[in-house]
Amino acid sequence: MNNILAAVSHHGYVLVFLVVFAEAAGLPAPAALALVAAGAASAAHVLSAPVAFGTALAAMMLGDFLLFILGRYTGWALLGSLQPVVESGDLHSALG
Repeated sequence: MNNILAAVSHHGYVLVFLVVFAEAAGLPAPAALALVAAGAASAAHVLSAPVAFGTALAAMMLGDFLLFILGRYTGWALLGSLQPVVESGDLHSALG
């Protein structure tokens, strides 16, 4: 438990940014869990609440912007490549 607290205190903002960015960019990452952990760390005065909130907000906006840019410049080709995944509902069976 002390190792987790030490990791959050040293790398908390980076971890929040990476997990929230990954989820906003479409990867299966547990951003809600990272945000709850950041809130708990803020309550324990390990992280600053305004900085953690700003970090999460920036990560979310950058992830959404990345998807917007991908959609803007790849358009229907990107959607066509994702169609088998959407129709089957299972990534492994659609790609494997």
